[in-house]
Amino acid sequence: MARPLAPGGANVTGNIAITMSLALITFIITLFSANKNYWRHIFAMPGVPPWVLVLLTPIEILGVFLRPFVLMIRLFANIMAGHIIALSFFSLIFIFGAMNMWIGYGTSIVSILFTVFMTLLELLVAFLQAYVFTLLSAIYFGTAVEEHNHHEHEPHASVNEHIEEVAVV
Repeated sequence: MARPLAPGGANVTGNIAITMSLALITFIITLFSANKNYWRHIFAMPGVPPWVLVLLTPIEILGVFLRPFVLMIRLFANIMAGHIIALSFFSLIFIFGAMNMWIGYGTSIVSILFTVFMTLLELLVAFLQAYVFTLLSAIYFGTAVEEHNHHEHEPHASVNEHIEEVAVV
């Protein structure tokens, strides 16, 4: 089976297997770098009544598995959307060319110009999606290793005390 070079087959993250692999790497790093505070917040969030935990704990567990899935789908769908649009405009050349040769030529100029524009826009989307994927992965890693200091019995400090602490440091 022949595959087009561009724009249909020359991307890496337009393949769901690649985005799944990247999401699995994020999932594995999050699971194995997570500390006890992360798991405590997943299974028994501090300060939450027990009857709410019955509802909230399954949702949190589901969230652990849904985060990488959402990363995978977001990256794959955004990259594939641009390719589908570009291929659609290329196909208009052949559709209108089958109707009339001159309409096909006129459509080809417009389709190619719009495809060049979409390719530049797709390049911007690719950079943005790489940034978003990396940022969300970093946030997941950060929440997994974050140290939580719960002072349930201590009164909360005022804003002025926090400002003074920052000023001293």
